[in-house]
Amino acid sequence: MERVEPSPHYLRYWDLTEKEETGGDAISAAEVVATADAVAASYREQDFGSYPGLTLQRAAGTPADSLGICVAPFGWALIHTDEGFAQMITHSDRPLDGTDQQVWFEDILEIGTVCFIDRGLAVEAIGTWMACGGLLAAAGFTDDLFAA
Repeated sequence: MERVEPSPHYLRYWDLTEKEETGGDAISAAEVVATADAVAASYREQDFGSYPGLTLQRAAGTPADSLGICVAPFGWALIHTDEGFAQMITHSDRPLDGTDQQVWFEDILEIGTVCFIDRGLAVEAIGTWMACGGLLAAAGFTDDLFAA
């Protein structure tokens, strides 16, 4: 069987030090996690006031079929944008309490706390999406953004 090399994806985020959007190629979910952890540490160190949001794209400058990654210490929320720009977001088993978290994607985005799932599950969902483009059912993706 011929070994197939994974194709690079493009991971972008707001760099607080440079005060601009930056990004680069990511081949694996492990690379995405390492970058997300470094960005989150920078946001904490600089007491930024919101959690970081990173966007994983199939290629730079291609907003369709992308995965938004919201990184908080208590979990990660994933937002999938499909080819038609419809969105789905993860949903945890936390009780719906109406609280939101502020996530920075070039501007503040309010994300329901209920949308933040276990980090390990989020990493698995990222790996699945990178490998085959599918959404991991266990991550609880829903298009009902108002229930989130």
